[in-house]
Amino acid sequence: MAILLEFGTKDIAGRDWSGQAVVSGAKIVHSEGYRFRPDDKVEAKGEAISWQAKTRPPLRAPKGQPAITKLEPVATVGVVLHLEDVDDKTTLSVQHGDGKEAVTVEGVRAGKAQSLFKRRRGRAAHHHGHAGGRHQAGGGHAGRLSWP
Repeated sequence: MAILLEFGTKDIAGRDWSGQAVVSGAKIVHSEGYRFRPDDKVEAKGEAISWQAKTRPPLRAPKGQPAITKLEPVATVGVVLHLEDVDDKTTLSVQHGDGKEAVTVEGVRAGKAQSLFKRRRGRAAHHHGHAGGRHQAGGGHAGRLSWP
């Protein structure tokens, strides 16, 4: 199962989304950055993962249209976790800034949206497809946790 933690889906300016997460009841077998730039990084150790990442404005405006950068959304960033031995009791505890919340993976596996960090407007939703421009390894289920 792969889960995308996506940050900044409603940011109107760049923001630091550094944080950490701990998985209980499953094993992290791989992690990678999603839309990372050179100064963003992710590191997994056992059942824990930490990252340093920021949302940013688009890289560049179309030629002759500098005002378009005011209309374009801020580019989101995230972390993809590839998990093994997942069951309905597997939980993911996410910490960002001074907030910490936990969700069961059961809802994400079932494709249900879940809210996180309400003051920061977060949600979790089912996700299939590509992460960071690459097909998600491991096949099967994929989930998405995002913070607008």
